[in-house]
Amino acid sequence: MFRLVIWEIFTEELEQNRIPCNSMILITDRFDKLIDAIFKITGEVHEKHNHDRIKSAFTELKELSVPVVPIASGIAVLPVIGSIDNERAKMIMQVSLNEAIRLKLKYFILDLSGVTIIDSIVANSLFQIIKTLKLLGVEIIITGIRPSIAQTITHIGLDFNITKISKSLENALSDLGFKQVSSG
Repeated sequence: MFRLVIWEIFTEELEQNRIPCNSMILITDRFDKLIDAIFKITGEVHEKHNHDRIKSAFTELKELSVPVVPIASGIAVLPVIGSIDNERAKMIMQVSLNEAIRLKLKYFILDLSGVTIIDSIVANSLFQIIKTLKLLGVEIIITGIRPSIAQTITHIGLDFNITKISKSLENALSDLGFKQVSSG
């Protein structure tokens, strides 16, 4: 569209003999190169902007897949749902550490009841999260370990004696002094 408008102006100038043909060819060549450079730069800026937006949205989505939920002062739970790959394990580590410090956690409940299976690399990553949080003085309680996950942990020989393990999130909260209050 932009080129068409300019070409109409050039054609009019050429027809009225205000610009000689040789000059018109040189102007046209330089003009085309200038317009091509402008469109290239504009396209690159637009592409980078879109890439940054997609990257930001993906990061936000990953962070939402690691929801640390404060339960009470110094206590939070991370309900892990779905599959855990190496990338998500790294995100769990990063978010867990950041939230443990930000919330000044004493107890961090890692609820795995929504995870059906993990491989040995991910199990090892979870173990590293536990050890790291432990070094920060945070007591870790793991809940909801399924038989398949227990087999993986046992098979690779990880020692989970450094942390508390509870059958369910409800049991872990009960152990921390929470009671169910009847509504009636």
